[in-house]
Amino acid sequence: MCAYAIINLDAYERNLKKIIDKVPSEKIMAVVKANAYGHGSLEIVKRAIKLGVNFFGVARKSEAYEIIEMFSNVNVLILSPISRSEIKEAVSKGIHLTISNFEDIEYILENKIVGNFHYAIETGMGRIGFMEDEIEKAYNLLKPVGIFSHLSSADFDEEYTKLQIEKYDRIVSKLDVKYKHLLNSFGSIKYNKEYDLYRIGIIMYGGEMNEIFEPVMTFKARVNHIKILEDDAFIGYSKTYFAKKGDIIATVSCGYADGMLRYMSNKSRVYFNGKFYPIVGNICMDQFMIKVDDEIKIDDFVEIFGEHILVNDLAKELNTISYELLCAVSSRVERSYWTEE
Repeated sequence: MCAYAIINLDAYERNLKKIIDKVPSEKIMAVVKANAYGHGSLEIVKRAIKLGVNFFGVARKSEAYEIIEMFSNVNVLILSPISRSEIKEAVSKGIHLTISNFEDIEYILENKIVGNFHYAIETGMGRIGFMEDEIEKAYNLLKPVGIFSHLSSADFDEEYTKLQIEKYDRIVSKLDVKYKHLLNSFGSIKYNKEYDLYRIGIIMYGGEMNEIFEPVMTFKARVNHIKILEDDAFIGYSKTYFAKKGDIIATVSCGYADGMLRYMSNKSRVYFNGKFYPIVGNICMDQFMIKVDDEIKIDDFVEIFGEHILVNDLAKELNTISYELLCAVSSRVERSYWTEE
């Protein structure tokens, strides 16, 4: 094994239980797009169902199909608009669909398609959705089962978030639908607002708000080679690191094809047995190098992120977000599911 991700299902359950203490399980839409942010959607869905969650959010048709083929009696919403040619098949499988333009409504009406449609409305994200002056017309043409929008800055901009909430509430107050949903992970924790669904994503996986939620994924990779430099030498592509005679350089079986980001080159570190070791040289496709001491041996596994290097902390160091790092862990990295049961 070269690299693997340990998925702590007990930590996931503890995180979800903390969310359920604030939001009833029957009102949670667990967002499991992108293979549950890299954690493995089927295992995550199974655990969520165990705790009473029965609504799931994805981004692609293939993700929705995977879930409904494995689990019966669950609701799945594709949060991105799909191609019109795919609508009929998707609704025949009971999948909830996002609608954000009049062309899709016209297609649905012309083809007499009956399904569970959620209208996206624009409140300040600038991505998809009907404008405020369009939604009444859309509603009168085809009554949806749900209306939703998305908060752009709930993690840091309270004033802007409140403006989005006020706009959403103003729009939907005139419309009768089964599911009204706006709040994401941060919004659900920070704002006491009553809606029919709450879309919970990153906090389930412990990728943010680590004062409350535990990291679920630990990403590790194997040391495959160690050398003591006989002379000063450059390390890696493009000669970006110059090592000194006597330095101990270990090579690790993991690269940007596995989930490392090249931004980590000469910047990030790994953890092993109580110590942190710097990454040296440019990250390669399949390997990277670290400067070590004599405590690290071939076949040891070093932690890239997890319990000792929080993915959110690493993301901040790299000027990115935890979502990107978690989703970057590729399919060739084996997932190992851990539980005390």
